[in-house]
Amino acid sequence: QLEARRAVEIAASHLYEERYELTHAWAARARAAQKAGGVPVERVVTILDVHALLGLGEVDRAEEVLARESRATRGGPGAAHGALEIAVLVRRGELSRALELGDAAITALDRRADRLFRSVLARDLARACIGTGQLARADRMLGLAETAGDEPGLAALRPICDAERARL
Repeated sequence: QLEARRAVEIAASHLYEERYELTHAWAARARAAQKAGGVPVERVVTILDVHALLGLGEVDRAEEVLARESRATRGGPGAAHGALEIAVLVRRGELSRALELGDAAITALDRRADRLFRSVLARDLARACIGTGQLARADRMLGLAETAGDEPGLAALRPICDAERARL
C-alpha cells in the first residue's frame, strides 16, 4: 500500500505541473501496486489517469479507462464517473454540453461531500466557462475548487487552483 500511496502522490504532483506523460506513468504504477496488493483501485488513480490522458490529447484512451474502471466498480459508475465524463466533454470542446451536465454533477457531489471530485469537476467546468466567455461563472467554479484545496489532506489541490486562477 505504501508504494501505491507514493505513486499516487507523485502522479498528482506531475498533474499539477501539467506533466501528463509522467502523470500517466505514475498513475499506472499506482494502479499496478494496488492490484498487486489485492485492493481495489482508488478513485483518485482514475482521476489522475483520465486527466493525464486528456492532457496528452488521448481522449479515446481516457474514455477506455472510464469504461474499464466503471465496470470494475461495485454499484455502477456513480457521480465520479459522470464528473470524469464531463472532463472528456471539455477536452473534446463540447463546452456547452459539459456546462449543462456540470451543474447537476456539482450539486450531487456537494450533497455527498465528495470534495476531491467536486474540486476536480469545478476546475474542469471553470475551463469550460472560460472557453465560452462566462468569466463570472468561471470565478464561482474556481471558488468551489479552492474550498477543497484549503482542507487538510487535499492541500495538494491548491497549486492547480492557483494555476487556474491565473488563467482566469
